[in-house]
Amino acid sequence: MNVLIVGYGKMGKLIDAMAVEQGFDVAGRVDDGRDEWRAADVAIDFTTADALLKNFPRYLEMKMPVVIGTTGWNEQAAALRAQAEQAPNPDSRVTLGSQRDRFGQPLARVDWRPSASDRASIRASQEVVGAAVREAGLGHVEFMLGDEHPPALLEGNFHHLGTTRMHLDPAKGVVDADCRVHGIRNLYLAGSSLFPTYGCSNPTLTVVALALRLADDLKRQMTD
Repeated sequence: MNVLIVGYGKMGKLIDAMAVEQGFDVAGRVDDGRDEWRAADVAIDFTTADALLKNFPRYLEMKMPVVIGTTGWNEQAAALRAQAEQAPNPDSRVTLGSQRDRFGQPLARVDWRPSASDRASIRASQEVVGAAVREAGLGHVEFMLGDEHPPALLEGNFHHLGTTRMHLDPAKGVVDADCRVHGIRNLYLAGSSLFPTYGCSNPTLTVVALALRLADDLKRQMTD
């Protein structure tokens, strides 16, 4: 077997000596000032993380297996943050709590309960990204959100939506398509509580659009 040693510092020199001692042929040695890229049965890479990322295309081009001994990957790791839409869940709700504010009004109590389908959706997205990264030869994705309970690194964005959700059926929603509360002729609502599903991004533009739409409707009613 012949080997290509990439990175000829302390570890590269040690691997070189061990390879010769074990009867392996050293096809070439690659380092700063030494460019001996040659075909080999396997490459052993002890360069820096930055250099290894640049070497990957060459390994792929040469179709050469590579053993990686590079350290220092923490600085090269990228965090994958998933912001996902959640399925409507009646167990997640906002109620009045027992504590009160300085004006004596009860504070809202948020009971947020991500469901199994929410976690499965995030995991599926991670797997798609992970497969693409592996196929491109760029690395792999370490899943931090799995089947553990409670899930690791799961947090909300404090957009509490859907408590007066819009639906044509009074049994499935609080307001109709005109933002009018079912069964009450002159009571309307506008805001993110009307959202039938929650999304994952800032809801402000949709909230403003609903408010403008409701204002136009009320103005039209008052002038008719």
